[in-house]
Amino acid sequence: MRPPCEIATKEFIPLFRYYLTHELRKRGFKQTQISKLLGITQAAVSGYLSKRIKGNRDIEEFIIGRIGTIVEDLLSHYSASKLIYHTCSLCYELRAGGGICVLHKKAIPELESENCSICEESPFNQTDAFGERVSALNHMKNAISLLQSQDGVGYLVPEVMMNIVYALKDAKTTQDVVAIPGRIVKIKSKIKPSANPAFGGSEHMSKLIIRIMKYLPDARSMICVDSNETIQQAVKSVGIPFFICDNIPDKTEEEIIEKCLMKHESELQNPFAILVPEAPGRESLIYIVDKLPEYISQQIIKIIKEMRKIKE
Repeated sequence: MRPPCEIATKEFIPLFRYYLTHELRKRGFKQTQISKLLGITQAAVSGYLSKRIKGNRDIEEFIIGRIGTIVEDLLSHYSASKLIYHTCSLCYELRAGGGICVLHKKAIPELESENCSICEESPFNQTDAFGERVSALNHMKNAISLLQSQDGVGYLVPEVMMNIVYALKDAKTTQDVVAIPGRIVKIKSKIKPSANPAFGGSEHMSKLIIRIMKYLPDARSMICVDSNETIQQAVKSVGIPFFICDNIPDKTEEEIIEKCLMKHESELQNPFAILVPEAPGRESLIYIVDKLPEYISQQIIKIIKEMRKIKE
């Protein structure tokens, strides 16, 4: 028996204490004060301050994104129960398709094949943040299920394979964005995800959607597809606004897309599509953006139908 609590104890708790210690130290607290606040020994505090703790990158990134807010809340009116609340809330969030969930499924591969969702259904999860994460995972599962049921989606898969993402409302890091780890592969005319949706499943596309949300906050979901002429024509035919990025030498894909967003900011509305031209070492792709992943799936179905008409 290896419950997710075992992963949390080894991978989450030490990192959380480490960042709490450093955040409190930055705010001028002495080691003895930190020791008392966190309920750990002064020797442990000294150890956290003198040695760099290395842990799971996804869990670490998740903690970094929230540590400032947590400490602010703790210091506004400290109580031991409030510290426990924040600790357990973060742990629950990481168990809902986050870093703890991913590590747990690696430790017990059967959980992946069984589509385990115990933590998402836990009666202990009462926080709004946890509820939003569970909702995001469910939206993604619905969208993937719809895409898998459709014949023809495989024809849209690019050489770098396909992925779809969905960001939380106030997403700041890749750990706030659900994606498919390992991407979505083509199987003849259909598709198959390499794994179940998880937070932090695609660093690149997560960064892209967070950047897009700066210009259109409710544009929280996105899929990448091939950019051949038939697909381009079909996207335009179904009425999706279509923007072509300038091919700027020595610029990353993120920077090229941002330039395109700045250029067309007044025209942006859901849904819309962005074409990033081919460049050395980079395949030409179309990114289709909308509010929800289910909306993305519906747009893909429309595009497939339009492609069939074009080929007739």
